[in-house]
Amino acid sequence: MFNALSLIPVIGAIVSFAFAFMLIRAYRERKVTFQLMWGIALALFGLGFVGEALGLALGWTQFSAKLYYLFGGILAVGYLSMGTMYLLKPGPAKWIASISVIIILLLWIPIHGIKIFNSNLTVGLIILAVYLVTIIGIFFVSPARSVLFALIAVTVLATGALMSYSVDINLLTKTESWREVMTLPLRSGAFALSSAGTFIIIIGAIYSAVTGWSDKKRRPQINNTIIIAVGVLIAALGGTLHGIFDIGKQQLLSLSTTLGISVMYVGYLRGRRKK
Repeated sequence: MFNALSLIPVIGAIVSFAFAFMLIRAYRERKVTFQLMWGIALALFGLGFVGEALGLALGWTQFSAKLYYLFGGILAVGYLSMGTMYLLKPGPAKWIASISVIIILLLWIPIHGIKIFNSNLTVGLIILAVYLVTIIGIFFVSPARSVLFALIAVTVLATGALMSYSVDINLLTKTESWREVMTLPLRSGAFALSSAGTFIIIIGAIYSAVTGWSDKKRRPQINNTIIIAVGVLIAALGGTLHGIFDIGKQQLLSLSTTLGISVMYVGYLRGRRKK
């Protein structure tokens, strides 16, 4: 039977790719790096939605499940946070990124870390090393380059792990629970990038609002930044609650992500109209 809710990821894909196209076109015109990173992130969201739409319409397969989880579940929010890193000056970027990564590391240890160390010490040490190298790099090398290193490292590790893993399609179809079917290291990667990325974007938006609110000329821009940050929070919240607490089924995840990206798009369009 046709379910109208299955159209949600189709709408999400259309919005994401339209947003990505606008961002990439703006980057080609102005060569502003944050627009490139946001464009990449929205394209990743779009690919994730394509996988989800295929899974809901035709039934989940290895291809659609991995396409959705890798691009939409693990990578997208992390690459979105790189836009914030390139928008911030080096000083604020350093403490915002360091606070975000340290908080997520401290949360990761009890949520995922201890279990990973007990089941596979080598994998646990590799993940911990990525955290520590990122934190050290933020302080002593470059905040943006260090966060980008973490993104690339997780992208490579997650892609390799997911490609070699066989998703239990029957269990996924029955439970609609990614927590049930994905390995602990893969869920750890999704938690790290989505949570740290969300922290960076939200704290960055708060910092911009606090430091720039006294300048009346900047207030419209700050309002748009806050709208975009709220959109990110909506998009990331559904996946985070599902990944940690197994709250919400597939269509709820799709709805929260689509709504969040739509709010982000509105914030970006408002900013363009005021220029």
